[in-house]
Formats: sequence, C-alpha cells, structure tokens
Amino acid sequence: MGDVLFKVFGFGVTWKTLLRVGIGIAAAVVLYLAFDAVRDHFKHIDDLEQQNEQLKTTIARVEGQRDQAIETNRQNQQTQKTNDEIRANNQEIAAAERAAATARTQTYQEIRDAINSTPPPATAQPVAPVIRDTLDRLWSTDAAAGSSARRP
Repeated sequence: MGDVLFKVFGFGVTWKTLLRVGIGIAAAVVLYLAFDAVRDHFKHIDDLEQQNEQLKTTIARVEGQRDQAIETNRQNQQTQKTNDEIRANNQEIAAAERAAATARTQTYQEIRDAINSTPPPATAQPVAPVIRDTLDRLWSTDAAAGSSARRP
C-alpha cells in the first residue's frame, strides 16, 4: 500500500492518500447533510413558533367572540323575558277590557229591555226612527236588529 500510483503536482499519490481523500469527502458530505438537517429542524421550530403565535391570536379572537355571543345570548334571554311579561300584561288588559265590554253590553241590554217593556205614557212623543234603529243596531242580539217593525 505504500507504492505511489501516480504523481500530482510533484506529490506521490498512494492508495492510502486516495482513501484519506475519499474519507474526507465523505465526511464533508455527511457534515453538509447534518448541517442541512439541523437547519431544517431549526426552520421547523421557527415555523412552529409562528403557528403558535397565530393560534394564540386566533384563540384570543375566538374567546372574544365567545364572550360576545354569551353576552348577546344573555341579552336575548332578558329581551324574551321582557316580551313574555309584556305579552302577559297585554293579555290581562285585553281580558279585562273584554269583561268590561261584556258587562257594558249586558247593562245596555237590560236598560233597553226595561225601556221596551215599559208601556209609553199617553202623552209621550214617539221615539224617532233614527234613534230606535241606532239603538237596535248597536245593542240588539236578535236577527231583526235594525228593523223598525219591532218598536211602536
């Protein structure tokens, strides 16, 4: 192995020299690949850190939206409760108005019936047909409402 195979620039090249040069080149390639792998690893770490920051920003935005949705939901529930109370109050008022209208109608019907059942005095003037028809139309419950044939 010590024999010179050829000469380059005045130096003798042996198998041992070629082996050392090959090992050096292989070591350089391995170091380059190792450096490239380490560089890729650090780039991956930087990318993960950027993604982490973006996720933190996204989380903050989503939490803000969640808080707004919760507040909106609370307000909607309060509005619904208020609307239900208003609806209940309106129904109570409408029921009271219906009862009052029914009572008024009943009172007016009793008054009309009392007036109709009392014979007119001999000196009384006849009721004008317009007034009689109006009273019959407004407070009458029978099919002959508005008919002038009912009254004398």
